[in-house]
Amino acid sequence: MPTLIDKEVLLLSRIRNGDDSAIDEIYRTSKIQFLTFARKLLNDENSLEDIYQDTVIAFYENVRTGKITALKSSITTYIIGIGKHILYRHLKKAKTMSNLDEIDEFDLGAVTNTYIEQIADKETTIILQQAIEKLGEPCASLLRLFYYEEKENTEIATLLGYANADVIKSQKYRCMQTLKAIMKKVDKNDR
Repeated sequence: MPTLIDKEVLLLSRIRNGDDSAIDEIYRTSKIQFLTFARKLLNDENSLEDIYQDTVIAFYENVRTGKITALKSSITTYIIGIGKHILYRHLKKAKTMSNLDEIDEFDLGAVTNTYIEQIADKETTIILQQAIEKLGEPCASLLRLFYYEEKENTEIATLLGYANADVIKSQKYRCMQTLKAIMKKVDKNDR
C-alpha cells in the first residue's frame, strides 16, 4: 500500500506530465487547511479565495518548471507556505499597517480587517480594468461570468457554448494566466 509520501511524489509526477486532474485533487485537499490558517490573518472570503487560487497556481508553476522536484514537507504544508507569502504581500499592498512583521500572526486579522474594508486599492482596480480590456474574448466574458456574475461552470459552459464544466475550468485557468501576464505588463508600463 502506498504511503502518503509515495502519493505526493506521484501527484508531483502527474503534474509534471500534464495531468491537470492532479492539481485539481491538490486544490480540493489543501483548501480547507489553507483557509483555516489564512482566516486568522484576513477575514475577507473573496480575497482569500483569490489568494488561494494564486497560491495553487504558483505551486503548479513551480512543479511544471522544475523548481520543485521533491518536497521536505507535505504538499499542503508547502502550499500554506506559498500562501502565507502571497497573503502578507496582499496585506502590505493594501497598506493596512507600516510594519507587518512586528505584529503577532493571531492579532493580525483583528488589526487589519477594519482597514481592509475601508481601503479600496484603486491602483490595482485600474490595472485590472486595463488588463481585461486587452484580454479579449472569450476570456473576458468567461471571467466576468464567473467572478462578477458568480455563475457556475456548467451555466457558463451553456452560455458560451462549451462542451462541459471541465472545459470551462481549464479555459478559466488559461485566461487567468493570460490576465496575470497582461496585468504585469500594464503595471510595468505605468511605472
